[in-house]
Amino acid sequence: MLLDLSDARLQASALHYIGNKNSDEGCFISDETLWLQDENQQKAIRKFVVSGFAEGETWRFTHTSEVGMNETYVFCNRLFENPDGILSISSELAKHLYEKSDHPQVKPGEFMVATLENCFFQNQVCKGIALIKIEHKDLFMRLRQVGQGWDIQLIEGLQLQKPDRACLVLELNAEEGYTLLLSDKSKSNETQYWRDDFLQIKPAADNYNFTSSVMKVTKEFVTKEMPDEFAVSKTDSMELLSRSMDYFKTNDQFDKKSFAETVFQDDRMIDSFMKYEEDYCKYHELPSAEQFEINNTAVKKQAKIYKSILKLDKNFHIYIHGNREMIQKGTDPDGRKFYKIYFENEE
Repeated sequence: MLLDLSDARLQASALHYIGNKNSDEGCFISDETLWLQDENQQKAIRKFVVSGFAEGETWRFTHTSEVGMNETYVFCNRLFENPDGILSISSELAKHLYEKSDHPQVKPGEFMVATLENCFFQNQVCKGIALIKIEHKDLFMRLRQVGQGWDIQLIEGLQLQKPDRACLVLELNAEEGYTLLLSDKSKSNETQYWRDDFLQIKPAADNYNFTSSVMKVTKEFVTKEMPDEFAVSKTDSMELLSRSMDYFKTNDQFDKKSFAETVFQDDRMIDSFMKYEEDYCKYHELPSAEQFEINNTAVKKQAKIYKSILKLDKNFHIYIHGNREMIQKGTDPDGRKFYKIYFENEE
């Protein structure tokens, strides 16, 4: 297991309120850390802080000049060095987040900073800092017995589940921008202010991201670039994707040259893929490497977008898992298109 937060301990936490700067809503800065009255509150807040993080893509703080110019990185670095300064440092982080919350669609909400110890990641035990933005609340019904009847109150509050946006900064690889894990409920462009402006992060150069990147590039190349450059059919594209997936599932180590030769089996296609991969990764700022250890977690995640499905009008979906010779495309004398499928066993 790469990540285990089951024994992570909550050291301290602070909560502030961040409004939308574009609407001039301001922010509320607390003058004391969160006081947790008993063990139940301690457990509840700890569960909320760590619930959104899982094994997967890792990130690094970055900056156009040098990582030391990234303000969030600097504040986290100071907090690791001085955990007792959580109130003042979290206040600076809150003010920094407010300055970046200037898009009209950024929702106001609470901002929590929590320090953790005993985080387990990649066979290392380390400290962590959780940065959490709370943007949505739920309505709860509180029932209280009064005499022979009931008093009903509607209370706004949080479910102790995955936060709206969260970042876990692990005290690892500090000089490279630390090791970060993200949790984000939203898939919209609203995340830009959080990831790009406040955190300023990029994917880490590790085996997970190497694996994920080359699988993304291969799918883009096969489905969008090759049909124009080499006039390949839909079934040809599916066979190439199937070969690609087989390579990742049957090999422990990735070698770019070996991969290209195994999948494309044509010198022109191989050269085109090599150039496309280099240009694509550079343009999208994705990590790339000639050789690396294949990450199975990344393969499982990318497998969801590697489905080889022929969609014919609204009548049929044909799943293709390999052996291009077992399916043929044609047109009958009346001009109707068809696929001829050969098989040995029917289940």
